[in-house]
Amino acid sequence: MSNYLVGPDKKNLFGRRSTWDFDQAIEASSDGDVIEIEAGFDPFNGQNNQSIVITKSITIQGHVENRENEHIYTNTIDGIVVKDGATVTLQNICIQKNTDKSNAITVRMGSTVIAEDVYLINKSTTGTNYPIVYISGNSHVQLKNVTVGASKISDGKHRIYVENSELTIWI
Repeated sequence: MSNYLVGPDKKNLFGRRSTWDFDQAIEASSDGDVIEIEAGFDPFNGQNNQSIVITKSITIQGHVENRENEHIYTNTIDGIVVKDGATVTLQNICIQKNTDKSNAITVRMGSTVIAEDVYLINKSTTGTNYPIVYISGNSHVQLKNVTVGASKISDGKHRIYVENSELTIWI
């Protein structure tokens, strides 16, 4: 099991980078690995409105600061697609989309997502909502202390969609 620290480009004394780009950490990781995003670092902008596809069983950890009884998520990533039987654990992270017709989390092909202390939001202001979470193909999703931000598109489609799969929600 390896740990990958995602953050800004920092070089150590020998000129070697001590952090990873988010997409490179996902690519280099193997089943059982942990990808930790440095507090305050947002891989979101580097994803260019593209959800990252994950086919490995990994954990992605962010950081939350508690200020005046409010959770402040210090890390934001663009959407994720989990497939091919992978199990992905998400902890202390914001998953944000800025475009209509897109899911924050897509889980399919017998995969599993376990999300704990996660904030999901689509900030698009025009167009059509797709479900914020889309689950299909005998997949499983567990949501614990997950908050979904309100949509500015009022078309009634801002929801969780489950087809031939299982969703468990803990409050």
